[in-house]
Amino acid sequence: MGEKDEILKDMPRKEYERMCPQCKSKENWQRYWQNAHEFHYLHVEDKDGKYKRADEWVHGREIRVYKTAGVNGDVVANVLRGICEVSRNIGLLPFQTTYAGSHPAIDEMLKSATNGHGSLDGTQLGIHLISDEARNTKGIGGIHANVIITDLPLAIGKRHWGQSEFEYGYIALSLPGVRQQDLNFIRTLTMHEAGHLFGLNLHHDSKWAAVNGYPETEDCTMMWEAESPKMCGKCLDALIYLWKGIEQYSKKKFFKDPEKLNESGETDIEKLF
Repeated sequence: MGEKDEILKDMPRKEYERMCPQCKSKENWQRYWQNAHEFHYLHVEDKDGKYKRADEWVHGREIRVYKTAGVNGDVVANVLRGICEVSRNIGLLPFQTTYAGSHPAIDEMLKSATNGHGSLDGTQLGIHLISDEARNTKGIGGIHANVIITDLPLAIGKRHWGQSEFEYGYIALSLPGVRQQDLNFIRTLTMHEAGHLFGLNLHHDSKWAAVNGYPETEDCTMMWEAESPKMCGKCLDALIYLWKGIEQYSKKKFFKDPEKLNESGETDIEKLF
């Protein structure tokens, strides 16, 4: 672990998020995100006090989707589609995205990450998911991102439908009761949370994301209360340039070849069902 890693390891999340200035131009915004990969390569602590690199799940190129018993199976297809659409829109080579059903070990981690009020602490869930115990458990093991669909409320607030963190490689979708009925909105919700999973740790309408040079819009899936499945150019640029930085830093290929960028992603998505 290098000196920079030592500094980032102890840096509070909100502090390093705010290192993103209000950019005065598209060029500054793009440059910021291409260099922002260094803040994602910090080390995070698991439940046993061991530090893991936050980028490990990226190199596994795999995302697994689980659901708990209280979640209707009909929501799964829209969750899978939402994840794949964001990956495709960024221009990334497909991540292996699969539905892994339910698993007792996932239920146990959810139980451990649930507070005394019956609400799920997403960060605590992430801390459990990256532990050696989880990664060595048959049926859920390995290094990959995790999407957990549950009917538990989230500890960050009852108004929240999802919580995601790149550095722990997870999405928690909170879909109790009637929230499971609007399948199209679940797809939009998943796209919003996938934007966070893939590294955009700001909302479109955050004051830290004020940028000159992009058309104004009230229609972006990365807004705080998103209702649209469309991602605006500003937010998409952030993700594209972030992954350019990851690709450059890691010396590994993550983007499709330019001539394949306009190919439909529907084939990749339909293979999931």
